[in-house]
Amino acid sequence: HPGPYGEWGSRKYLLSSLDASLKRMGTDYVDIFYSHRFDPQTPLEETMGALATAVQQGKALYVGVSSYN
Repeated sequence: HPGPYGEWGSRKYLLSSLDASLKRMGTDYVDIFYSHRFDPQTPLEETMGALATAVQQGKALYVGVSSYN
């Protein structure tokens, strides 16, 4: 059931989640931003594109994934 930020692997969710984390931590960027779960409802290309956007916008130096089979 999607919340206000969309599905977990969606571009909208990932970038909104990152922005909320940056605000909460009082910083402009993180060293690494992980996507911890594969979302079968979201195309992998969308998830990877969102992670690339985080780096391009300077909000993450590096990105990574875990628990992707």
